[in-house]
Amino acid sequence: WMYERQNIWYRRFVAKKERPWTKDKILNEYKFTNCYRELDSNTQWLIKNLIDKEFGSTIEERRQQEILWGIIVFRYFNKSELFDFMLKSSRFKEAIPSLNNYSEEYFNKKVLEYKEKYGRVFTNAYMINPPKKKEDRKLGLELFYCKHIKNLHNEFILLWDFYKKCETAKEFCDYLTRFECIAGFIAYEIYCDLTYTDWFKFKDNDFVNVGPGAKFGLELLFPSLFINRKLERYEKRLGYLMENTDRFFELFGFENFKYYNKKDPVDYYNGKHLGLRSIEHSLCEYSKYFKVKLHVGKQRLKFEPKTKNDIFIN
Repeated sequence: WMYERQNIWYRRFVAKKERPWTKDKILNEYKFTNCYRELDSNTQWLIKNLIDKEFGSTIEERRQQEILWGIIVFRYFNKSELFDFMLKSSRFKEAIPSLNNYSEEYFNKKVLEYKEKYGRVFTNAYMINPPKKKEDRKLGLELFYCKHIKNLHNEFILLWDFYKKCETAKEFCDYLTRFECIAGFIAYEIYCDLTYTDWFKFKDNDFVNVGPGAKFGLELLFPSLFINRKLERYEKRLGYLMENTDRFFELFGFENFKYYNKKDPVDYYNGKHLGLRSIEHSLCEYSKYFKVKLHVGKQRLKFEPKTKNDIFIN
């Protein structure tokens, strides 16, 4: 599944071929995310507009704080169109308001303006914890999200102080879930975004959050997991797949796993290796592929390109 999904990306964006990019009917008709997370459109936007952004401050710690703050704000909504709108209409010319420029009233106003003009302000892909209190449900999801942006802003220094002193990646992710809207899935996405920076003290393979979809994907490959479903067994199998990726690709005759690096397309073996995050999410997508194939469970959305000439950054 991973080999063919990555080749679809390569044929589409690097080789510039016309659709269809695969002979696999399901992969051709349904929407599945990339093997490499950083090739997905919203992550591309985040890298370009925040992680690689030049900040006015020359103080390194301040730059790091702005990136952490911006990543969390973005992932609350996970809709680049919303923040493009904010950039065009912001009095500060910022897509994501800085810690100093954040204003609850102004931010909420822009979110509601976007909703009135374009509709939904968030995507289904990153739904955060829903409101539990009656007064929060009355706010509506948009203002509920905004309310917790304010809470994040109020407690940001506490979060930053904890990051500096925590010793493991899991401790950091667990702390993120103390914020009412952030569950394990979103905490892990924030963590993965931070691994793209040049300063985050943890790495991609220091931690993995094995979600339910990935667990099912692992159970399809290792049926013994159905008998004993302890988390550490899933983590062990996932690590085994990552460590033996090269061997499996060679065993099945898969060569030239393509990835775009800088200016030239390079083979997987010379490019970025598939880490725990890539394997975990691909297992989740593979389980969805399996359900489509057998017509069971929730079915995938049909794939519709945004534009004929979608591009990506390198």
